[in-house]
Amino acid sequence: MGSGVEGDEYAFGILMKGLCFTNRIGDGYKLLQVMKSREIIPNTVIYNTLLRAICRNGKVERARSLMNEMEEPNDVTFNILISAYCKEDNLVQALVLLEKCFNLGFVPDVVTGTKVLEVLWNVGRVTEAVDVLNRLESKGSLVDVVAYSTLIKGKVKVEHCLLKEMERKGCLPNVDTQYIDLWLL
Repeated sequence: MGSGVEGDEYAFGILMKGLCFTNRIGDGYKLLQVMKSREIIPNTVIYNTLLRAICRNGKVERARSLMNEMEEPNDVTFNILISAYCKEDNLVQALVLLEKCFNLGFVPDVVTGTKVLEVLWNVGRVTEAVDVLNRLESKGSLVDVVAYSTLIKGKVKVEHCLLKEMERKGCLPNVDTQYIDLWLL
């Protein structure tokens, strides 16, 4: 650029990818500023590349602030941030973004949806997990065996804990509970 060569959106996208790949997040922010100063509006892919790198470095709130600058966030944008919040076990923010995602007409991919289900299960919000699963399906998400297994695994874990607690308290299983116990094995 110093020699007068003007970059286009494609060139800046490649440069952003390289900066993010080498974990030069600060330089990625500077690149956004250079683009804006040259009246080149960064596209969603350029933003998403930087968002992913920021989240990978554990700066999810900073990524969320950057998302607010975007003119056109897309489903990938929401997948990046919802997944990052799930990784941090920040269920409240993950659910807020999930709702915003739905309201804008986007549907998270099955990986992101499964992460939300898992975090809900881990904190004992079983009913909400099932509601989210049903909502994902009704919005057109292809829910796979991993998503269902997450719910089943959670249910098995709860049932197994209940059986252990029951036995610890001296309440021996009957025929029905033994059937459940065999199924859990």
